[in-house]
Amino acid sequence: MKKTVTIFGASGGIGAATRQQFLDAGYTVIPVSRNLIDFSSPKADEQIQEFLSLSDPDIIVNCTGHFASNDEPAEPTMSINFNSNWSLVRHYFDKTNRETKIIMVGSSACRGGRKNYIVYGASKAALLSMWEGCRDALANTKVTVNLVNPVRVRTNMVAPFDDNLDYLDPNAVAYEILQLAKTPASSCVEMTFKEL
Repeated sequence: MKKTVTIFGASGGIGAATRQQFLDAGYTVIPVSRNLIDFSSPKADEQIQEFLSLSDPDIIVNCTGHFASNDEPAEPTMSINFNSNWSLVRHYFDKTNRETKIIMVGSSACRGGRKNYIVYGASKAALLSMWEGCRDALANTKVTVNLVNPVRVRTNMVAPFDDNLDYLDPNAVAYEILQLAKTPASSCVEMTFKEL
């Protein structure tokens, strides 16, 4: 029987690459764009809960992200990068007997503050801390929570690109996400440029 995967943020970048790799691997894919659920909206949590209750996927991948500069307020970065993932995981805290895989996309920025994008790094550090807590809280259940922390990825979110810097291909990140979907345990994958 085909497994169903819901991909949030499937319309571009890492999400579009992930969508294609899951389709190529034979999964049934439910793509979700911000036209359906706006993660920066105050109603996002309610919409996520309702959507997951109706779709009941085997695998959930959250590729949505927001890259903020220091002159922006903390919202919507925290809502999109952190709150959306918490909503996804929280939905399964009372459904621990149902085999479900949750895969979140973080960033290598979680490992230390970056002077040019302070709130972005803080949102990804919060996501790492959340993953660590959820991994332990759900350790003896059928729900696994996974996190992929890539270095810079060549997506529209980080454009314009600096010719002096290296970037991961979105397909490399999508490949790691697909591999996590096949693993039985919660884990965190740290992606570096060595993997190109």
